[in-house]
Amino acid sequence: MRRSLKVLLTALMALMLCLQLAVAEEHEEVTLCLYTENATNGANEARLAEFEALYPWIHVDLVEMPAGSTDRMQQLSTILQSHDSSMDVFIVDCTWPETFVSAGWLAQLDDEFTQEELSVFSEGALEGCRIDGGLYALPLFVNTGALLYRADLLEKYGFEPAKTWDELIEQSKVVMAGEENVYGYAAAWQQAEALTCCMMEHIWNAGGEVLDEEGNPDFDNEKVAAGLAEMKKLLDAGICAEGIMGMAAKDVRAALFAGQLLYARDWSVQIGNANNPENSSVAGLVKLAPLPTSGEEYTSYNCNGGWNIGISAFTEHKEEAVLLVKYWTSESAMLYNAILNDKMPARPALYANQELIDAQPDMAGMLELAENCKNRPNSAYYEEVSAAMQQATTDVLMGQKSIEDAIAVMQKTEEDIYSW
Repeated sequence: MRRSLKVLLTALMALMLCLQLAVAEEHEEVTLCLYTENATNGANEARLAEFEALYPWIHVDLVEMPAGSTDRMQQLSTILQSHDSSMDVFIVDCTWPETFVSAGWLAQLDDEFTQEELSVFSEGALEGCRIDGGLYALPLFVNTGALLYRADLLEKYGFEPAKTWDELIEQSKVVMAGEENVYGYAAAWQQAEALTCCMMEHIWNAGGEVLDEEGNPDFDNEKVAAGLAEMKKLLDAGICAEGIMGMAAKDVRAALFAGQLLYARDWSVQIGNANNPENSSVAGLVKLAPLPTSGEEYTSYNCNGGWNIGISAFTEHKEEAVLLVKYWTSESAMLYNAILNDKMPARPALYANQELIDAQPDMAGMLELAENCKNRPNSAYYEEVSAAMQQATTDVLMGQKSIEDAIAVMQKTEEDIYSW
C-alpha cells in the first residue's frame, strides 16, 4: 500500500511539473525586483519559493532593505525619483502612501482587485491604502498599539484588565500602594512619532477624529480636547513612570521587562519579547489587551504601525507585478510571515487558523486589535502634520499651554500644512 502511494505521489509530482513547464512555455520569462523586509527568519524564502512554483515564468529578485524606516524611505526615494524601472514592487510604511502618490510613484490598483478580493483585509489597514478614493497599495501586515499588562499583579489584587483610563488609574494606585518600585503606567511620550500614535489613540478612544469627512483639519474640537485631557489626567494622577515625558519605546520596554510597570502602552508585537526569559525578568507574566477608552460607550481603537505593499509607477511588468502583490498579501504568504516573522496578519480570518494558533498563541488572540486598527491622518506632508501634533501634546503635558490654546495653535498650523 505504501509503495503504491509512493508511486502515485511521484507520478502526481511529475505531472504537476509537466503542467508547470507547459504553462511556463505559454509565457515569456519575466524577472521582477521586490524591495522588501529584511531578516524574516525564512519567511522571504518560503514565500518566494511558493510564488515561483505557482508562476514558473516569473523570477523574483529580492532586495532586503534596512530595518529602519528612515533608511528605507531614503533608499526607495532615490530609486523612484530617478524613475528607475528596475524596481517593480516595494513595501510602504503605513504613513507614506499619500506622499508617494503625490509624487507619482505608486501605480493605481483599482482595476486589478475586485471588491471580493479586498473584503478579506482589515478595514482599517485597507483604508490607509486608499488616497482620494483610489487604491494604491495592499496591507502586508499590521502592528497595533496595545496595552501590555502584568497579569500576575492584576490577579493578586483582584482586577481585570482596565477597560477605561479611569479604571487604569484606580487600579494603578492600589497596586503602587502595595508593591515596591512598580509604577502604574508608561508609554513613549518623548516628543517623537510614537507620541503622535499615543495622542491619536487617546482621541479615537474618546470618540474623536482630527480630520473631517472631506479630509480637512479638524483638530479644534471637543473630542480632541477630551483625548488630550485624558493624557494629562494620567500624568497628574501620579501613576506614570518617572520621566515618562522623555521615554522612547525602548525605555518603556526596559521598565516593563524589569518588572517596574503594571501597564505599558506598546506595540502588540512586543508581547513575545515581554515573555521571553532572555529579555524579560517577568517572562510568562505579561498579557495583552485592547487600549482603554474614555468611557465604556466608546470603542477601543489602536494605531496601525504596519506596512503595505505597492507597485512602482515605473514598472515595465505591471501584469506580473500584480500577481506578485496578490500572492504576497495572500493567506498563505501572510501565514508564513506570521509564523516565521512574528508579523500580525492583515486578514482577520487568519486569527482562527489552527496552524497560527499552534505556532503563535499570543498572536492568535489579537483579532480585535487587527480589526480595530486605524491610520494616522493622511497627508503628503505627514512629518510636518505629526510634528505639530507632538508639539501641542507636549505643551499640554508639560503645562506650557492650556488644552484650548494648544489645540487652537495646532488647528492653525495644520490648516497651513494642508493648504500647501
